[in-house]
Amino acid sequence: MIEEKYLELINREIDHLISPRQSKKLRKYLEHNPDAQMFYDDLVVMSKELSHVNKVEPPQNLKKNIVNALPVGKYAKYERQSAFKHYLETFLFGNKPQYAYVFSAGLITGIIVISLLFIILYKNNSVNIPDLYGAFRTNSTANIFRTADELTIDEESVKGDVRLSYSDEVIFIDVTIRTTQDVNVTLKFNENDLNFREFKKSNNFSNDLIVKGSSLQFTSNGTNHYLIALGRITSNLSPVYLKIYSSGSIVYAYTLLSNPE
Repeated sequence: MIEEKYLELINREIDHLISPRQSKKLRKYLEHNPDAQMFYDDLVVMSKELSHVNKVEPPQNLKKNIVNALPVGKYAKYERQSAFKHYLETFLFGNKPQYAYVFSAGLITGIIVISLLFIILYKNNSVNIPDLYGAFRTNSTANIFRTADELTIDEESVKGDVRLSYSDEVIFIDVTIRTTQDVNVTLKFNENDLNFREFKKSNNFSNDLIVKGSSLQFTSNGTNHYLIALGRITSNLSPVYLKIYSSGSIVYAYTLLSNPE
C-alpha cells in the first residue's frame, strides 16, 4: 500500500511542482517500493497520452445545463429546501457548515470535468478510452487489456518475465530482466501491423532505447522493469520477436504471439 504523503509527492512530480529535496525523497522511496514505482510509471504514461489530446472548448451553456440538471430540491418549496440544507450540513459537517460549500463546489467541478472528458472523446475520433489509458497496467484497466502471451526466462546469464497484453488500440509488453552483466535486448515487429508508441524504464528517469524502423534495442544490467507500448495499425495480432544477446552471442530468443488468438 502506498502511503498518502507519497501519493501526493507522486502527483506533484507528474505536475512538475515538486522541489528538488522532495523529488530526491520520492525517488528513494520508489527504489524500495515496487508497487509505488509501477503506480508512478502508469501515471507518467497516462500523462503523456493525455498531453496529445486536442483542446476542445465546451458549449457556452454547459455549466448552466449541469446545474439545472441537479435534482436536489427541484420540486421542494423554499422552506423545505432550507430545512434539508440545515439537516445535511449538521449531519455531514457537524458544527462546521462551511465545509458543505467546499463539498458542493468539488462535486460540481467533478461533474464539469467528467462532462468535458466525454465531449473530448466524442468530438475527437482519434482518441478513445484505450488511448487514454495508454500502455500501462492497473487494476482498473484489467477489463481493457487482455493477456495474449507470457513467459519466464531462466537462462544462466539472464532471468526474468515477459507478459504481452493487448486492447483494440495497443499492444502492451511488460518486461522484467535480471542479469549480472550487460545484455542487449531487441524486439522486432511487423511495421504494417504495429508502430512504436511508448517506452519506459523503471528505477531510471532516462533510457538508452534505440528505435530503428520496426526494431527496438536497449541494454539492461541488474534488475530492471520495462514498459513498452506498440500501436495497432490493423486488427492483426502479428508476432513480436524477442532476442537477448550477451557478449555478442544470443542467449535467449522467443516469438511472442506465435499462436495468436
